[in-house]
Amino acid sequence: MTTLPAPRTYLPLAQSPLLTGRTNRADAELAIRLAHQALPEPATIRSLLNVRTPEAADQITAALEARTDLPPAALALLVAHRPASKPATSRLKNLLFPGPAAGCHTFARTMAQLAHRPETIDHLFLASPRFAEAAATVNPQALNDLLAPLLAAPVLTGPADAALGALIQARSVGVLL
Repeated sequence: MTTLPAPRTYLPLAQSPLLTGRTNRADAELAIRLAHQALPEPATIRSLLNVRTPEAADQITAALEARTDLPPAALALLVAHRPASKPATSRLKNLLFPGPAAGCHTFARTMAQLAHRPETIDHLFLASPRFAEAAATVNPQALNDLLAPLLAAPVLTGPADAALGALIQARSVGVLL
């Protein structure tokens, strides 16, 4: 006698157990497998980073950190959501500052936050000499690629507007030196 599997219920993403904290082990294992193997598109990475179950979230972060195929937008998303991730931050810094021993990890984290979570930016850092120095030496093409979605927004407000203004000011001063 063959038993049929229980029917699956598909919920809107906002009601997903992965996002509401009511994760069962099978769902968590699927999310972790996706972190290892899914196409590294920003929408997929964003969904995985929104998993709230601590154990699954830690394993997802570790899986994403280990991936070497994340494009800059997905890497920046990982850094914005997990600023303590040293491997991801270092890789993003190396994209923004391709020279050996160049750049600043804090600047890389700040650009990731500007691109994806501007409400989390440390505004004291934006006014620092370290920020101005990093802004003057950052690879402009890599910076443009990272911030392109932000720059395409019809209107910027709040933290994104202030941070982008500080970046533009620091870059313009750096060009004049």
